[in-house]
Amino acid sequence: MHKGKTGSCQMALCLLGRGMKVYLAGPDVFLPRAMIVGQAKAAMCAGFGLEALYPLDADLEIDWETAPTPSQALAIFESNRELIRTADAVLANLTPFRGPSADAGTVWEIGFAYALGKPVIGYSNVAAPFAARTRAFLGIAPDGLSIENFSLQSDNLMIHYALRAFFAQDTPDIWGDFKSFAQAAAFAAQILAP
Repeated sequence: MHKGKTGSCQMALCLLGRGMKVYLAGPDVFLPRAMIVGQAKAAMCAGFGLEALYPLDADLEIDWETAPTPSQALAIFESNRELIRTADAVLANLTPFRGPSADAGTVWEIGFAYALGKPVIGYSNVAAPFAARTRAFLGIAPDGLSIENFSLQSDNLMIHYALRAFFAQDTPDIWGDFKSFAQAAAFAAQILAP
């Protein structure tokens, strides 16, 4: 993650007027070019009349070159939680992250938004169903535990049924292709339209 600066992704959006706000959940904040990805997604949202709330827009003083402290982690948690409260909807990147499933932080954010009654729209750049991804990751259940297989594409059933919609495609550039994101943003704009 990189140090966030307030307004970097939102600067262009203020010129367009206030749109419905969407929180951009996902592991994108861990990418080497996280701010560039956030800015690109914010610009796409603006094209749909949406105002993007990107976690790295927060004005937090965190030096990622040194070891961040637990108090800094708490500041990130509280900032992201407040952004979700402020949002009208959540766009959640469910592209598998370091395993067959979505990023754990993103999963928490989905549950929180769902509990607040906010629509959550998921997207992924891996289209294989959750069970197939899990089998490919583990092999054929080498630990002897059953593999959840409800023929759900997005992820675990608790994640899947918290989503208002889900968009997925297979692409070789899982962190740089924004087609599924654009579909999710277009859907969010449609359901949030007055």
